[in-house]
Amino acid sequence: MNTIVKGDALMLFDANGESIALATSHTLSISGDVAQINCKDGGIWSGGSVNQLNWSIDTDNLYSTVEFDRLFEMMTARTPVDVYFGLKAQTGTGDVDTDGVAPTSGATQKVWTKGTGSYKGKAVISSLNVNAPSGDNATFTASFTGVGALAKETVTSEESHDTNL
Repeated sequence: MNTIVKGDALMLFDANGESIALATSHTLSISGDVAQINCKDGGIWSGGSVNQLNWSIDTDNLYSTVEFDRLFEMMTARTPVDVYFGLKAQTGTGDVDTDGVAPTSGATQKVWTKGTGSYKGKAVISSLNVNAPSGDNATFTASFTGVGALAKETVTSEESHDTNL
């Protein structure tokens, strides 16, 4: 059965299951490098084959010094970090989805794994940008560039998934 998923349910998590706090949007991009296959006998249509795949995740967030500093430390360490992109925990009453209250900085969600999949991989933070408009909330964006494979992980356990990669 197909289930429609609201964007609020999909989140980016680190290896400890901590979400990128105060996120307003996440974008997972997967693409392939296409090698052109052309010859004089091929007519007017070109051909191609996918050689290598690559992936990235972009996140837009409300600015918090705690969260920005955490990502700044990860970026300046220049080492790949473990990331998950998947459904957050469904906790029922009182969670940040249902009570109308914004989470505090550093609020965490766990990946919800009951019968669903998430994507995991190692990535480096390739950009970190702050936007401070006059009279509006400050925001920041971060881009994670995949280092190696992005793998789909399917877990059928009803327990929260241990997010150690």
